[in-house]
Amino acid sequence: SRMSPESQGARNPLPQRKSGRHGLSFGEPAFGWWLGMLSGGFVVREFRIYVRGIIAREDGLVLMVLKGPDQKMAPGKWLLPGGAVEFGEEPEAALARELLEEINFSVRGTRLLRSETRVIEQTHWLGLIYSVEGDVRSIRNLEPEKHVALEWRPLPSLGTD
Repeated sequence: SRMSPESQGARNPLPQRKSGRHGLSFGEPAFGWWLGMLSGGFVVREFRIYVRGIIAREDGLVLMVLKGPDQKMAPGKWLLPGGAVEFGEEPEAALARELLEEINFSVRGTRLLRSETRVIEQTHWLGLIYSVEGDVRSIRNLEPEKHVALEWRPLPSLGTD
């Protein structure tokens, strides 16, 4: 007999899915899971959202973080600070949380500037890039295991590489 979604509880952590065209299944729009058949087995593909903040000083330089060599996203590269949006979290709230946790920066205001997409392994990422306002004097690296360095640099090209 089939169990109801409510009775499945922790035994089924994936959201309920509706079958779409080509045998793919689609979950919730913001953090959907697609299950497709590949070589007789299932491949899990995930859709996630990340946020990045442009924090600029009066001289026009922006804060960049150097990702550690073992990081999943952009290892060994300079990025704008930010991180992943958690399930059910608003993007602006996620950005404020990430900046406070990682670099001790309290956000006073945001403005969405653009979006970008990346595919890393089986995850399709949607990135939201914000201009961020706040007091830069409190900034320090609170997660040196993730970020090798923080540095004020010229704003990089925001094109998708």
